[in-house]
Amino acid sequence: MLKTNEKVMPPLTKAVVCLQKGLIVIPQSEDVEDNIAYASTVQSKLLDFGYILGGKAFKKLCGSSVSFIIRYHDEVMEYLRSATGGKMNYVPLYGDFPTTMMTEKDAYIMENALHYFIGKGSFEGFTPVMDKPVDFEKTDITILELANEEHFNNIFTSLVGVNVSLLPQDLEVIKWFVSSGYELVFPANGVPFKENLCTLAAMKVPGLPIKTTVDVLRIAVHMSGGDISLPAVPPAMKTPKFTRGKVPNPEREKFKFKKFSRAERRYLLELLENTHCDPKEMVLKDQRWIRLGEILHPGEYKSRFPKTFRAFMAIRSTKVTSWYGELNAAFKVSLARGLDVLGMRAGEMVRRMDWLVRTYTGSDNLSLILYKFTTVVSNASNKVLYELYTHFEKRKDPTVDRKVMIKGKRKATNLPDLPALPTGLIVSVQHGIKDVLIAKFSKLDPLGKCWIDPELFKISLPINMRSINFSLKPVIRGQRTPIFNKDSKVVRAFFHWFDEHARLDPDLSATFVGDDKHKVLSYSGLKVGNSCHSGDVIARRGACAEYIDIDIADAKQAGYKYVLVDVRNYRGGSLAEMQGMFGLMEREYPESNKTWIPATVSNCHATSSEASNTLLTIIDLITMEYIFLDVDSTGSTFARGDVKTILETVKQYSQPPKFSVGHLLQMHAEARGTDITNDVPEVPGVTIKLTADTVFNFDDFCHSYELIGKYMGI
Repeated sequence: MLKTNEKVMPPLTKAVVCLQKGLIVIPQSEDVEDNIAYASTVQSKLLDFGYILGGKAFKKLCGSSVSFIIRYHDEVMEYLRSATGGKMNYVPLYGDFPTTMMTEKDAYIMENALHYFIGKGSFEGFTPVMDKPVDFEKTDITILELANEEHFNNIFTSLVGVNVSLLPQDLEVIKWFVSSGYELVFPANGVPFKENLCTLAAMKVPGLPIKTTVDVLRIAVHMSGGDISLPAVPPAMKTPKFTRGKVPNPEREKFKFKKFSRAERRYLLELLENTHCDPKEMVLKDQRWIRLGEILHPGEYKSRFPKTFRAFMAIRSTKVTSWYGELNAAFKVSLARGLDVLGMRAGEMVRRMDWLVRTYTGSDNLSLILYKFTTVVSNASNKVLYELYTHFEKRKDPTVDRKVMIKGKRKATNLPDLPALPTGLIVSVQHGIKDVLIAKFSKLDPLGKCWIDPELFKISLPINMRSINFSLKPVIRGQRTPIFNKDSKVVRAFFHWFDEHARLDPDLSATFVGDDKHKVLSYSGLKVGNSCHSGDVIARRGACAEYIDIDIADAKQAGYKYVLVDVRNYRGGSLAEMQGMFGLMEREYPESNKTWIPATVSNCHATSSEASNTLLTIIDLITMEYIFLDVDSTGSTFARGDVKTILETVKQYSQPPKFSVGHLLQMHAEARGTDITNDVPEVPGVTIKLTADTVFNFDDFCHSYELIGKYMGI
């Protein structure tokens, strides 16, 4: 399972958890103190990283104890240095970047690079780091609001109430709450997402409703340190890049169950006994169950847990037909019989709608399918309804080069092309879904007049969040986020890493894409117009850096619309071994100030993928927006050899989402109020937004997938 990179990020504390959510909790000091000097120091240090205490928070911090202020400062500063990519003094090839790259001729730069390569990287830099002029850079400041213990506890409540997979960093927060002994306040709807529920159950949180055998398998996997989303077990052997022979696959080790203690065995067997313990479900992952049975020894407890013992014996010794086997047999009898069995599981029917209407054509068959769909669709979770609605939005035309992000994966999987579906059929399915969602939403509290920020139509619904690496400001894959400083001359991409043994060779690259052209800026071509690379650092011990300055105006003038930035491990290993951080700075004065200024960092991400290549961000030069990616590529370990994948990715992610947060909120407005977004104001000069009872702002949702999850419902 992908986790927060523990080597990059410091351990969680209460101060850090609150900071991640834009809060600060300050204990009441027993004595009235005036520690404004200490508080001002904290305020100054926070500003260096683009944060500031709100007025009430600063005032209360001034009156808190010196010991708390110092502890808060130390914990938060350690976190921010790591989270913004400044844990160490990372050094690029040219210490005065970008001065040398912009002033010297290409031949001089290439000659220096050759000396470096011949010297096997044993140098301290070609140019001394001279003092640069100091200019004021505009920064986007995050305000930390004063919170109380109830707000703090609500962090846990909000996260476990989300019915989508959590970011790994937020899953770590949930586990931190449990292990730290804080009060666990659960939402009224319980823990709707199974992976979160099973994570808590694996930590022995009492009173959780474990109902299925799959839940128990997830718990056993989590207790063994495995991926609770239950991906497919990798093959025992693999073929490494650049070789022909096969070697043992180390990834398979992560799927082994640990040797449970007797108490843990009894705990898991008791959980199984309290489920239906149905072999028809267990047989779907029979090999994992057989391996687990060898660890749990259910025969030792067969009198205490008889159902569990019989289930293990069934999947080990007899041929068990799964529910899916029964479903396939039913469809062989007739469509009607198949629909009867399929209708027992509304979620499965929703997921199979495309297959059904393609397989059973003809008006009578389609009428029967749609009738059955309308009778069961209300029993499906909202999550699968959104997925089907979005899928059918794409079915009006033939789909070619179809790709999908499979659960837990970090790269797109190719799918077969599909013919277009009849418009009337698409409308019927989507209307059925919309009617169900609006009926559910109508039972919630009224919203009155609603104004929906048009920018919200650029945010996709959160899916597959479990596969996204740590980021300073969490965003959804494919989400557009505005460049804050519109006066920025360059967007400076950076990759910081630590090379302990002088053997690593990462490459930061940027591919410029226009309507009919593209060009790669990387170690082998250090300039594209006025945009430039800081130089290729190879196998240099210590804290290393590569930078790319993307000159926005020059790139647009040259006819480019997008720039895709990626990081690659040229030697073919994983990126995770580099302890790397990637980020983007908005620099109005790139030749001034320090090369790396944390306050100008728009966002920063850990590059913790097990893959060799990660496509990180697209910069839309026309709209001045970032498009967040964090997707892996299996192509070449140098960008020039992977251009096809890069161009396909730009094409895919530059399109607006078919179903967005804006569309979701429109449904809420229809069900619970009135959408006045496009109304004409009655009073000239008055923004219609001011007359709304409920205002949905982009800023409230852009870094809070938990809030989006709240409106997605169950």
